[in-house]
Amino acid sequence: MTRTDAERTAAWRRRKALAEARERQRVAEEVTEATRSLGVLDWCVSHVGLGKDAWEPPKYIRDLLVVFDQAGDGLRAVYLRKGCRLGWTLATTACMMRMLCLGRDVASFQPRHQDAVEYRRDTVRPAMDRCGPVGELEAHAFRHEATLGQTVLPNGGTLTLRGGLGGKVWRRWSADAVIIDEYDGFPGLVGDGEGEGAVAKLALRGTETRKGRVLCGGTPSNALGASRIAMLADGAKVQCLYAFDCPHCGEPDWLLWERLRWPKGEPDGVLHHCAWCGAGSVQRDVLAGIEATGRWTECAKTEPDDRWPALKPDGLRVEDGGLVDGSGAAVPWPDSLGLHLWSGYSPWLEWPRLVRLWFDAQRDRTHLRPFLEQFLARPDAGQVDAANEVKVRSLRKPVRGLPGGASIIVGADVQKDYVSCLVCAFNAPESIVVVERREHHGDIEIPGRGAWRELDAWLASARWPVEGEGERAADWLAIDVGYQQTTVMDACERLRAAVDVRWCKGRDGWGHPDAAPTKTADGRRLWLVGGYNLKQTQVERLQSGAIVVSDRVADEVVAELCGEELRHGLHRGRGRQRWAQTRDRVEASDCLTYAIACWRSVVDVGAAA
Repeated sequence: MTRTDAERTAAWRRRKALAEARERQRVAEEVTEATRSLGVLDWCVSHVGLGKDAWEPPKYIRDLLVVFDQAGDGLRAVYLRKGCRLGWTLATTACMMRMLCLGRDVASFQPRHQDAVEYRRDTVRPAMDRCGPVGELEAHAFRHEATLGQTVLPNGGTLTLRGGLGGKVWRRWSADAVIIDEYDGFPGLVGDGEGEGAVAKLALRGTETRKGRVLCGGTPSNALGASRIAMLADGAKVQCLYAFDCPHCGEPDWLLWERLRWPKGEPDGVLHHCAWCGAGSVQRDVLAGIEATGRWTECAKTEPDDRWPALKPDGLRVEDGGLVDGSGAAVPWPDSLGLHLWSGYSPWLEWPRLVRLWFDAQRDRTHLRPFLEQFLARPDAGQVDAANEVKVRSLRKPVRGLPGGASIIVGADVQKDYVSCLVCAFNAPESIVVVERREHHGDIEIPGRGAWRELDAWLASARWPVEGEGERAADWLAIDVGYQQTTVMDACERLRAAVDVRWCKGRDGWGHPDAAPTKTADGRRLWLVGGYNLKQTQVERLQSGAIVVSDRVADEVVAELCGEELRHGLHRGRGRQRWAQTRDRVEASDCLTYAIACWRSVVDVGAAA
């Protein structure tokens, strides 16, 4: 019987699909077998580009690859507390490419979605194009998403890239290997090192059924609380430093920032001094010793006040992909391994440059914490800049009358069911007196009623004694409109009290003017307040006593004035400074900021006029 054209077309398509399936199977078997026949270092040098041009991997990177690829089944997690410019991205990319060629499921997670997009575009995609075996497999891939998602290769290998996932999504997957980048950058509820939704715990759970492994690394940061990568590395069953033999005495030594010394004012003469013989070595000799004799060696457990761990005498060490004890006998791998590595090991960062960065941090203390975290991999605990509540409370003074000619400004912060007011007197830019705090409770949704009625009656009747002038009412009301801008503006326009109103709105970030005028859509003048700069000035003056706090101010108000601290950390690989609350309520601090901004706007406008 003669076949129809449709039947012939269907038969041709079946033959074509079968031929493509056979070709996929052939390519997958060839790539997988070729990958297994080469060691991890030889394969990476041949196919990922390691060892070419300026990207020759340091020995600590090569040893890290060997540990993650060849360690026994008992090792479930490797936690790396690291500094910057150490080649971490190079190592993780090589791990992913090799595991894909071996037909394994690999998942890589970044702190945020945008980080994952940039990581795929700038790092993963060029590596896949440069790696010949992955390119062959990708040409026959079943599914590939151009931006994010999964790439399924014919040998069974799967690459998953995600960023900023919540705990619920993490429970829906499994993989042979998980790589987590910049662990301290994850949002608090997702990256919490102790909670049920901790990224590291969920990653271990996702690899449990396949006996997989987790590689988690990052630069420690206290920007979102205690450093989570530092807690994981310090809490691992075995902790390791990268040791090498001293070029002078041959004893096992390790790099330590405190043993870098230089002549006064001459960072180019920096030397590292051995812990045993005390002899100094230049960076070139130390790096040569690391390349020749470097190995991961067990260190003593760190204590909360330790700045950096020290080598453990006759401790475990990694040799030829295995773990051995002090006598050289093989021992089983622990379930977790914590590694500590700071930027002094990097061949791409010169020690004189590191010393100059240290000089800059000493001149400007706001740069100290970023230096400690990014280069020394030490999460410096505690606040960097905050007013001391006990000291401010002790500096309170009796205020019976305000200075003559002072401007009385009421700073106000609007909450959901009350308006918090702080009365301040300004006689000069450097003379500020905090007089008292009042709260007006009630509904704020309807202008002229509730809290607004109480505020209007208080402003109309309240008087404060001023030297040589008798009693005076408030001159200015600096009120925050951030909660409900239109409602607050309408309510302030209905106030019967004879007070000039400044509508304020805070702006996060540094470099903004203290008070910059703008207009709303309906033509009203709004003042944008550079809150970060003003809070810095406010904290310094509270600490020094330049801002006088009256003895009529309650302890709770003083605690609110000192309830914010300046924290330093990393944001997407860069240093960041931000103000963070140390207690639930800080309305008094915000009210003082708005009052200072109002005074600055009055002074600037008057000077311009």
